[in-house]
Amino acid sequence: MTSDADDLAFFALPGAVLTLRRDVGADRRLELQLLGNRAGVASLANALLWLHANRGHQQEFSLSELPYLQVLDGSTLLLRVVDEADPGFGRCSYGGHDYELDWLLSAEQLLLVALGVHKTAALEAHEYELFDAAPDASAPWDAAVRVRVV
Repeated sequence: MTSDADDLAFFALPGAVLTLRRDVGADRRLELQLLGNRAGVASLANALLWLHANRGHQQEFSLSELPYLQVLDGSTLLLRVVDEADPGFGRCSYGGHDYELDWLLSAEQLLLVALGVHKTAALEAHEYELFDAAPDASAPWDAAVRVRVV
């Protein structure tokens, strides 16, 4: 049996580069940005599909485990697969530390996110995908997640 790290390395495409950073979106809300080349974004889609396939024994996954991820500002994003999540793309909020964000998603939402990330990598004309993981925009701790090919 392989380890999670081995599985993630197996699904990483050659030359994959992905950067994680926090920013403020056009609507002045916190945005967690995952910026990368097409191989990096496709590898992220693979990792999300891996999490979906393994959700029976793997309920959470930190993006910092991705071998091709570079973090610019100390941010972390922990994906948690839950039985029931908020509408849309779940809830992304602070997990307890200044730069730690938790993204709570149902299995169905995780699959939709993985397919959206894959679409971003597959279609050159589709430059980015914005997952509005904040059903209550008035809550200052909510965030959106943007995945972009650069």
